[in-house]
Amino acid sequence: MLLVNIISRTGYTLTNVRFCVSNWISCLNRELLCQLVITSPIVLVTKRNEASNSKTSTQSYRFVCDFRLLNAQTEDFKYVIPNLQELTESFAEIVPNYITSIDLSSGFFQMGISAESSRYTVFNTCFETYKFLRLPMGLKTALNTFQLLMDKVLRGLKFRTRLCYLDDVLICSETFEKHLDDIKEIFKLFRDAGLKLGQKNAILQVRSVFFLDTRFLNME
Repeated sequence: MLLVNIISRTGYTLTNVRFCVSNWISCLNRELLCQLVITSPIVLVTKRNEASNSKTSTQSYRFVCDFRLLNAQTEDFKYVIPNLQELTESFAEIVPNYITSIDLSSGFFQMGISAESSRYTVFNTCFETYKFLRLPMGLKTALNTFQLLMDKVLRGLKFRTRLCYLDDVLICSETFEKHLDDIKEIFKLFRDAGLKLGQKNAILQVRSVFFLDTRFLNME
């Protein structure tokens, strides 16, 4: 990540949800953050499943750093992220009878960043100031960088047995036996790369699945 200069911003007022900030920092502090001084503010966004349920007693929040001023000083990183049309056309060409959907557990936080880049990710909270030691969402180059990582990990399988958009992966196969082999191969690639899969959103060997808000059907 290349920058012209360093920019500092004051934090937003988060009086009513300070306990959420405290809990989030506690969860990340040991492995993902280190204390420092200066720069970007954070915002809390109500998660979509919670926002749609007004009767829920406990809301869940997504923590996002407001890196807009930092991003304005950051050079572009040119790497192509596949679009939905490209993915659906590739799915049709594979003509799968078996589908498995998997994703990574806290995908972006599994990718380390250099010390040089880390010093630009400083953010302030109502408690202390920190910088990220892992790739945070919201950086201008984060999506392209993470897609490059995934394509390297799943090398040679692109549009053949899997469709990949960031940390979401669709495994597609013509036969059950081939599907088991494809799953094993992809699991091994993730294991060799030191990446952990999420269990909550894994959907194994199904007839249809929603991928990027689009329904994909097998051909049985």
